[in-house]
Amino acid sequence: MRFIKRKGICSICTSTLWWVPVITYFNFKLIGMLNEQREWIWWVGIPAMFLIWVLINWKIKLKKNDI
Repeated sequence: MRFIKRKGICSICTSTLWWVPVITYFNFKLIGMLNEQREWIWWVGIPAMFLIWVLINWKIKLKKNDI
């Protein structure tokens, strides 16, 4: 499996998709404003946003021997 960078897409420009929720989570955690019963939403949402960011910025190319 290889990751190939897509042309015409700025990965730093689209990184706000995942780093804004990360900073928001840490700020809420720091001041104690998170509801512990709903903290799982952050733990599912942030990796999902990161995965979407990866899929936007890179193509995944499978080698013939990978399958």
